[in-house]
Amino acid sequence: MTFAPPRCAAPTARLDADSGRPRPISQSAVHFFIDHFTGCGSSNRCRRRPARKRGPRERSPVPEGVNAGPIPLGTMTRHGTMILSNAQLPSGATEPKATATHTDVISNKLDHTFTSMDANQNGYLERADYESHANRYLQAYKLDRNDRRARAIIAFYQLYWLELLRHAGVDGDRLTKDQFIAAQRLAGIDTSRLNMVEGSSHAVFDCIDDDGDNEISKAEFERLLRDVWKVTAPEARETSARLDTDGDGAISRQEFIRSQREYFLSSDADAPGSLFFGPI
Repeated sequence: MTFAPPRCAAPTARLDADSGRPRPISQSAVHFFIDHFTGCGSSNRCRRRPARKRGPRERSPVPEGVNAGPIPLGTMTRHGTMILSNAQLPSGATEPKATATHTDVISNKLDHTFTSMDANQNGYLERADYESHANRYLQAYKLDRNDRRARAIIAFYQLYWLELLRHAGVDGDRLTKDQFIAAQRLAGIDTSRLNMVEGSSHAVFDCIDDDGDNEISKAEFERLLRDVWKVTAPEARETSARLDTDGDGAISRQEFIRSQREYFLSSDADAPGSLFFGPI
């Protein structure tokens, strides 16, 4: 009697960070890591095709639209790790210079956010900057500090700041721009303690949606950008028009949350949400 080898149970796909759809994983790569870290010999239980031999001058093609230049700090690699320092960069890669030929859309947006949040323009983000930003909502919408919406926005910004410090791994209570960008990118995808993207969306939307009908007018949204985020009136009008994706003259809660996801997580510079806080 012969026995068939057990079927390989290694994962064959992972979720793509941008599209949310499954992407195939090389089983040989999976087994390499399983064998390396556990020594279980899983690769002996999976029939693998022999590697294709490459000539000395042959190179793997670079997919269309993919920049083959240096990898920016804060980039999520295909193995689920984020590059936070030059020590983690692949051999031969370096931290990119700010040039027109190499741009990181998400980092550019977070650079814009840093400047808007730095209330005293001292080049650092501190707890006081987040407290000041929360107070802008109370002043713009004339909310008493005991109002449920005011308490929610204040509590959110307190937790938000603590999450940034946790991801930055710093000892002090302030962040440089580079530290903020790296920590914000991690906080945007780590929902284990705080869903930063959707939590902020709901807290802010509740402040604007005075009548609780889950819609805000374009004028109300433009007021948010002008009075809280200090965006100019023409830019605020352009952004509100882009976010009204169904063209009904109002911005629904769903449209608002989707725009926040696009701002913090999308690498598409032309996505409506990428202009949430003004042009980048």
